[in-house]
Amino acid sequence: MKLVTAGEMATIDREASTKYGIPSMLLMENAGRAIANLVRLDYPEAERIAVLGGKGNNAGDGFVAARHLASDHSVTVFLSAPPESLQGDAATNYALLKAYPLEIRRVQTENLEQELVRIVDADLLIDAIFGTGLQGTLSAYHCQWIQGINQSGVPILAIDIPSGLDANTGQALGEAVRAQSTLTMGLPKRGLYAPAAAEWVGQILVADLSYPPTLLQDDRWKGTLLEPSLFHGLLPRRTRDSHKGTYGTVLVIAGSLRYRGAANLAGLGALRAGAGLVQLALPRSLCLSNQRKADEIIQLPLMETESFGIALAALEETLEAANQASAVVLGPGLGASKETHEFARQFTLKNKTPLILDADGLNAFTADPSLLLQTAAPLVITPHPGELARLLGCSVAALQIDRIGSAQDASARFDCLTILKGYRTVIADPGGRFYLNPTGNPGMASGGMGDVLAGIVGGLAAQKLPLLEASLLASFAHGLVGDLVASELGERGLLASDLLPFLPKTLAQLTQPSS
Repeated sequence: MKLVTAGEMATIDREASTKYGIPSMLLMENAGRAIANLVRLDYPEAERIAVLGGKGNNAGDGFVAARHLASDHSVTVFLSAPPESLQGDAATNYALLKAYPLEIRRVQTENLEQELVRIVDADLLIDAIFGTGLQGTLSAYHCQWIQGINQSGVPILAIDIPSGLDANTGQALGEAVRAQSTLTMGLPKRGLYAPAAAEWVGQILVADLSYPPTLLQDDRWKGTLLEPSLFHGLLPRRTRDSHKGTYGTVLVIAGSLRYRGAANLAGLGALRAGAGLVQLALPRSLCLSNQRKADEIIQLPLMETESFGIALAALEETLEAANQASAVVLGPGLGASKETHEFARQFTLKNKTPLILDADGLNAFTADPSLLLQTAAPLVITPHPGELARLLGCSVAALQIDRIGSAQDASARFDCLTILKGYRTVIADPGGRFYLNPTGNPGMASGGMGDVLAGIVGGLAAQKLPLLEASLLASFAHGLVGDLVASELGERGLLASDLLPFLPKTLAQLTQPSS
């Protein structure tokens, strides 16, 4: 499913009418009917409905919903704008309300407190005050109105986007409606999935308004929201005569005295993703302790520094191992010594096997990120926000405001795929396309989760999956397994290793052919 900006959705609305001949009134009717159907389905106990409207098309959607609900609910429409300010389809649908058994009340500054008492006496509030076209900070009047309904405790269904949120960034423009659920029209909007919007949008649902599929899937819309259907049939069935060599070898170059566990997590992630073999290249002194924790992993003991990191002298041996591998994961727990970072830089520039560059492998390029353009192999980088901020030379705060743009910038600048980890992981390619992952939960904010993810990408790439598809499937499955485990164990105290036993079944279910 495509993920769009407010401007892109406006283009879709316009072209639906001008190019495909679909009347805008029909789209508004479909939107209002979808709202009414959702109310009946998800809020069956709600008898008294308050529809809160402004002066735009978002209010028009609310008016249509009010009309459909009036036959079996007690409906009151509260209007924040003068009726004469309504235009086009919204004005037409407002005029139609007069023929239906519902009440219309005008809310103004002088009677706001009095009307709020009536509003919050409802069983359900339908927020249709502002839509995706909102710009600028809300007035004190609207802020007071929104604060009042937020404090009421009455469930709120937001239409298209909670009023007060920027549809592109998810930022609150002074104040925003805190919705229990948001029914967005046609396609999901980028701002709904931004970190800033997380506490406002509630459950996100998408209403099908019967836009032409070719318009919704147009290549002009660069964003895609990942969903299970994208992965059906992506991994071929395993044949009876296959062997471990059939499914590739992953070379994981990782580990240091302080972060020895990261190497195991990445290696096991690759194995659980289905790789036939995993070879773990790590400092010689760590081999014995690591072997006890991951018996299935082949060890490649490397020459080490005095601080038990990988030494530069291990470069040729490691490059030779990479030549025999199907995919390479470099960086988990590698450490921060100067010599090990020099090893990571030289390996990255000389290696010719598809490479997943993670953690300290990325930090090795902080001083001169442009070196990443000199890599000879296809490259995926898997930074968390701090690591990517250092590579881009910006603050973490600025990066987090525009995670999508930051991931796109990195992919274009370094000619690679970027997996920007965190809430709503973003995957971007050098051509400007991006994919947003909706899976995952706060329980996954713990050490080692990124190591497992890097290993999964490597394990899928080793099975001849193109790097983009491997990155998308790994990100979605990683979060989905985290959600599954959290539903059983709870989010607090969730460990990266808890995910590993459940990964094979999740991948099998995601990639089974469509029936």
